[in-house]
Amino acid sequence: MDVLRFEPIFKQALWGGSRLKTELSKATGDVQTVAESWEVADLQNDQSIVVEGPHAGTSVRELLRTHKNELLGKHADRDCFPLLVKFLDANRDLSVQVHPGVEMARRVPDVTTGKAEFWVVLEAEPGSKISVGLKENVDRQAMIDAIADGTVPELLHTYEVSAGDCIFLEPGTVHSLGAGILVAEIQEPNNTTYRLDDWERLGPDGNPRELHTELALEAINFDLGPIHPLDLPTAKAGYSRLLLENQFFAVQEHRGEASLEIPHDQRAHVLTMISGSAELNSNSCNHIQKGETIVIPAQHEPLTLQLGEQAVVLDSWLM
Repeated sequence: MDVLRFEPIFKQALWGGSRLKTELSKATGDVQTVAESWEVADLQNDQSIVVEGPHAGTSVRELLRTHKNELLGKHADRDCFPLLVKFLDANRDLSVQVHPGVEMARRVPDVTTGKAEFWVVLEAEPGSKISVGLKENVDRQAMIDAIADGTVPELLHTYEVSAGDCIFLEPGTVHSLGAGILVAEIQEPNNTTYRLDDWERLGPDGNPRELHTELALEAINFDLGPIHPLDLPTAKAGYSRLLLENQFFAVQEHRGEASLEIPHDQRAHVLTMISGSAELNSNSCNHIQKGETIVIPAQHEPLTLQLGEQAVVLDSWLM
């Protein structure tokens, strides 16, 4: 099966900025602020469409109906493509939010999975912060009291981040992505978000945005505590390093200048270029540049990715 490249799906939000266009060369047209670019998505109302090759014009869901074994290999028992890959540009702080785990998600109509997320910080303005997890000894009652008092942000584990930081958020992690940060995000295919606090902001209609207090309280895993950036091996030119490997998915980083053989391991691989460019000896996709994502089907031709000197690519897959 040929390598797949999809048309990005752009999402607007009041916290979006312009860096998806200026830094990642996204063709956002006349739209000045875009919050998210969904690179690969298989949700009920958001379907990635193939842009080139023999499957051009086909949605990822349709490919699963007609080529599931070729596309997913050992994971062909899945009902949808198992990863959702995005870029996020936070020009303002995102809401304080939490995502459900799989047990809770199954009780929500049309949602069949949890929402684990992995952030790779691409850019961070000086002083930019994120909140990930809760401070020590914050329990359900403390959160209930903070909601009543309007002091939820005081319970968050908040710290400054820099480009290159990697943060894993398992379902149930309270979090907020701060202003001035551009990230690549790999996650489970679920867009369910429960807001706990929105900094007293008003939505486009002039009213406060909806909060989901009871659902959020049900979703929070109060045993998690503070979440720090992952402690990883130092990144080096010409080398690969494993960023994440767990029951949700795995992510490996490859840096140029190097030649990478794409494995025949009966898994689909999602390659996301976060710096530089690379060449691929594929019939349908030969060049990948910063800000682009491709999907390597489980059954594919022999492929070699030649990374340029400045190239950094994320390789995501299911275990």
